[in-house]
Amino acid sequence: MYASFGMWEADITDLDDPSTWTVTNHTCDVAAGYHPVHMQTSSAGISLCADLRVNDAGTVTFAATPLQGSLLWPQMSHSPSTNGDDTRLYLGDQAGGLSAQWEPQPHLRVIDLTQDPPRLLAEAPGAGHSVDWFRTANGREYVLHANEGGTGDTCQRRRPDSLGWAYDALVTEVTRDRARMVSRLELAINKPEFCEARRASGHNPWISYHIVDNPTDANFAAVSFGTAGLRVFDIRNPRRPVEVAYVNQGPLVHAGVSYYDASRGLIYAPGSDGFQVLELQPQVLEHLGLDG
Repeated sequence: MYASFGMWEADITDLDDPSTWTVTNHTCDVAAGYHPVHMQTSSAGISLCADLRVNDAGTVTFAATPLQGSLLWPQMSHSPSTNGDDTRLYLGDQAGGLSAQWEPQPHLRVIDLTQDPPRLLAEAPGAGHSVDWFRTANGREYVLHANEGGTGDTCQRRRPDSLGWAYDALVTEVTRDRARMVSRLELAINKPEFCEARRASGHNPWISYHIVDNPTDANFAAVSFGTAGLRVFDIRNPRRPVEVAYVNQGPLVHAGVSYYDASRGLIYAPGSDGFQVLELQPQVLEHLGLDG
């Protein structure tokens, strides 16, 4: 399994014997492929992660330095995602805090897990508080990713994607280890031409998390849009996503990641006011080709 903010790999193959578990920090190895400071130190044979230690209890310790936040720990990602056979890892950073000093434009990155150490294969502009890999019926591969927070000005014609801008989710194609954004999942009220109506509404519909119904044969994405509720998009053609359903029974902001139960046609959605169990109506299932 993999974790962030840097890039960590945990081998827990034998679940019954924690003494066999290992944690490997790949942060500096991967950062050497794009981060200016890590590129320089790596070329000199120096790793800024060399002082990291993991003890028998699994506790990570390291030698603290004044440059720890910006140099030792480039954020890399908030919620990484892997592909269907765990040969690729997808990392999306947020361009926030000290990390933004080195990389003001956040990126989605494709990491090759078959190499030791893992290495960077491709990258494309776009943030990643939430990251979901998926494959469509024609075999093409994509990543759905969005940032965190709703503190931006939606009247801007140029849509930023730094921390604080989560008014739309990006769809980036990663077929054959290339990365290129192809579309956005967004609501009309968040478009610049409707920004005054959004302000007057008193609502701030920004994304917290999203899911894909079936990562290996995707049909829809369910996106938690804060005060705008849960929005369901048809992503069978990821270049032209279309909203097909929604429910708004209380805000879904940072409450947690939803889950789709395909056997029952149910979405389990943790909300700010409680846990919701949502049923996709027959006409939605039929539209998506999921009517049994």
